[in-house]
Amino acid sequence: MPSRRDRLNVDINGLRGIIQQLADEDRRSLSSMVRILIEEGLRARGKYPQSGLELPTMASLVKAWNFEELADEARLPVERIEAIAKGERPTDDDLIALGRVLDLDTAQLLEIRTRDFKGAGNGQGRKNG
Repeated sequence: MPSRRDRLNVDINGLRGIIQQLADEDRRSLSSMVRILIEEGLRARGKYPQSGLELPTMASLVKAWNFEELADEARLPVERIEAIAKGERPTDDDLIALGRVLDLDTAQLLEIRTRDFKGAGNGQGRKNG
């Protein structure tokens, strides 16, 4: 299944080492770090929306990726990615791992999980719907 993410090939000649160092420091993938740097640049120019954006669901975040690719980049078993996509509540460890790859930091992922799984305790609940 091909990824449904909006992709862009960019020449980073001479920048890879610096970007990789930043990614390593933040424990993120290289592609996630590039996304963050682009967003920061757009915010600095006043071209990135600051508010009014609705946070996605955990399932929709995961479904936007090819499961094998996301599992590889997040260093999680494909079965965990599939379970989250089907509505299973991600653990704290899942969020930390996904935070390295997705375009959201761990605090945002915690907010999404809390919103998605109100009343689901100890990682065992499933989202209704």
